Amino acid sequence: MPSPDEVVTLLSVPHSDSRLFLKIGNEPSTLSLLSSSGTSSGSHLFKECLMGLLNSKTVIYVTHQVEFLPAADIILVMKDGRITQSGKALLLAMAGYKTATILFNKMHLCIFRAPMSFFDATPSGRILNRASTDQNTVDIKIPNQVGAFAFSMIQLLGIVAVMSQVAWQVFIVFIPVITACVWYQQYYIPSARELARLVGVCKAPVIQHFAETISGSTTIRSFNQESRFRDTNMKLMDGYGRPKFYTAGAMEWLCFRMDMLSSITFAFSLVFLISVPEGVINPGIAGLTVTYGLNLNILQAWVIWNLCNMENK
Repeated sequence: MPSPDEVVTLLSVPHSDSRLFLKIGNEPSTLSLLSSSGTSSGSHLFKECLMGLLNSKTVIYVTHQVEFLPAADIILVMKDGRITQSGKALLLAMAGYKTATILFNKMHLCIFRAPMSFFDATPSGRILNRASTDQNTVDIKIPNQVGAFAFSMIQLLGIVAVMSQVAWQVFIVFIPVITACVWYQQYYIPSARELARLVGVCKAPVIQHFAETISGSTTIRSFNQESRFRDTNMKLMDGYGRPKFYTAGAMEWLCFRMDMLSSITFAFSLVFLISVPEGVINPGIAGLTVTYGLNLNILQAWVIWNLCNMENK
C-alpha cells in the first residue's frame, strides 16, 4: 500500500497550475494506487483525476495497464527506448463512422428523390430494414470485423517472419494448410452470402408487420383480433429464425473444420519432432517451432474466420 505522503502528493497534483503532467504507471506510488488498491479504486482514480480534473491538461501516461488505453488520444508502444508502434484508439472507429455517414446520406438522398411508384412497389419493412439493421451493420459490426481481421493478419505476418528466420521448414506443412483453408473459405462464402440475403428477406416482413400492427393497434383491439396478429407475428418470427439458424450452423461448420485442420496439423508436427533422431534438430529450435507453430495454426484459422465473417456481414 502507498504511504500517506505518496497519496497526498498524488492527489495534490490535479490542483496545480501546470499545463503538462507526466504519470509513470509503473512507479510504486501510482502503481499501488491504480493496481494494488483494486480495480474499482484504480478505475475511479483514473476517471475522476485524469479524465475529470485533468481533462483540460496534457497528460503523458506511462503504464502497462491496457484497460486505460481507450481513453488515450494517441498510443505509443515503446521497446528498447524507441517507438515501435503508434496510433490512435479511435482511428478505426472514425474511419467506420465516416464510411457509414457517407452511405447513410446516399441512402437518404435516394429515398427522398425516389418516385411515388417506388413506395407503392416496395414494402415499408424493406426500407426500414435498410435504415436500421443494415445501417447498424455498417456502423458497428463491419468496423469491428475489419479491426479483428487486421489485428489477426498482423499477428500472422509477425509469426511468419519469425518462423522464416529460425525454422523455415515449417512452411512445408503451413502452405498445404493455408491452401486447404482458402478452399474451405471459397466453399463457404457463396452459401453464407445467400443465407445472409435470405435473412434480410425474411426480416423485412417482420418489421413491416410490426409497424402496421403498431399503427393499427386501436382497430385491432376494437375487433378483438389480437390473437390473429400475434399468431401471424410468431409465424413470421419462425420464418426469420430459420435462416438465422442456418447461418449460425454454416459458421460453426467452417469453425469446426478450421479447428480440426489446425489440431491435426499440430499433432502431426509434434509426432514428427518426436520421431526425429536425437541431434538432428536443435531442441531450442524445436521448442520454438512448436510454440510458434501452435499460434500459426490458430491465427491462420482466425484470419480465415474473420475474413468469412466480414464477407458474411
